[in-house]
Amino acid sequence: MTKNNALLKLSDNVKLNRRKDSIAMEMARTKDYYQKPILEAFMAYIPEQAIIYEMDSRFVSHAIYFLKYGHARQVYLFETNRAKYREARSDVQRNHIIGIECLQPDWDTNKFVRRDKEKFIHVTPRSADVIHASKAVIEAGLLLKFATEVEQYKPVLWLDTSSHNFAEIAKWLEKLHYRLQIEQNHQAIYVSQETKEAEEGKK
Repeated sequence: MTKNNALLKLSDNVKLNRRKDSIAMEMARTKDYYQKPILEAFMAYIPEQAIIYEMDSRFVSHAIYFLKYGHARQVYLFETNRAKYREARSDVQRNHIIGIECLQPDWDTNKFVRRDKEKFIHVTPRSADVIHASKAVIEAGLLLKFATEVEQYKPVLWLDTSSHNFAEIAKWLEKLHYRLQIEQNHQAIYVSQETKEAEEGKK
């Protein structure tokens, strides 16, 4: 069992594993959500009751924030590493957050499993309304694993523009008629112009 002194406590009493990475260290310093000002600014671009893909389990605090304050319906949190998967899942369970499903992807086959004790349960995630991809995710080419979904369903994309291969991503987004909506500290929201025009036409 994890001792309390090994936990990181945020201002709203959310308790997270005190990992040894820059994200956890920043939260330990501020006692608040990682990238909190950006989270607050970006909420205006995230649809109500959204299905969100959080592609980097280090951002479990984002997944929790999306549900607590962003009015998301469900967040899928992806992690291939077994130890990190367990850590992220324990953060979710400890805080009694309903609506986050931790999945282990096999990126080669685009199949996803949830661990239930030692059993594997195959899961097909619902189509995303929002995809959050960190620098590490983009540089590993993982965002493009969802290229078909992005091209078909046009989700809102929250991307780290500091990735060394972002120029390639930007060209792809331009071809798909995505446009930059807001950017802060290399964090950017891109929205499909087709989706935006369809929504404006409903008003």
